[in-house]
Amino acid sequence: MPNLYDLTTEAQQLAKVMLNEDLDDEQRAAVLARHRECTQEDLPQKLEARAIMVKNLKADADQQKIQADYHARRAATAKKRADWLANDTKEWLEHAGLSKYKAGIFTLSVAKCGGKQAIDIAPDADPVLCALDNREFVVEVPARWEFDKDKLRLALEHGDAIPGLDDGTDPETGKSINPRPMAKLRPRGTRLAIR
Repeated sequence: MPNLYDLTTEAQQLAKVMLNEDLDDEQRAAVLARHRECTQEDLPQKLEARAIMVKNLKADADQQKIQADYHARRAATAKKRADWLANDTKEWLEHAGLSKYKAGIFTLSVAKCGGKQAIDIAPDADPVLCALDNREFVVEVPARWEFDKDKLRLALEHGDAIPGLDDGTDPETGKSINPRPMAKLRPRGTRLAIR
């Protein structure tokens, strides 16, 4: 883990807890609860230690993401190069008229691909027009409905009434049974800001 700040004694003790892989979340929470117990004089050191650890752990997470992205790019590049080289070698064997060749400890062969045969559909083919003449070749895919959360949020923030949900209508009174809102704003959360 990168250390952006020199670890104070308090931060070193906290780091032992936060980085200990043998502790589960409950044990870690218990240790942190004990860490909160302090006098007024200890408060600045304990809060500073926590701020240092938050910054260091976030920096570690960022570093891990950078490394993961780097390794993902390297893996994609290596696979692309391997696929390119394999395809070029297959084309070379086909051009030479060889379907199988023993080369050192390897036997290279040009094999037929299994599974369903690939199909190309003309880019200008319209499934709707095709359905008029050749219904058997077209499958109807139902439309997918999703909530527009931005519009819902805007309406809720402006206090607009949004039709709600219910368990049906009471036949005698004509009123909704168990009415409830379709959407509601959650309370705004808070976060710790460390500068």
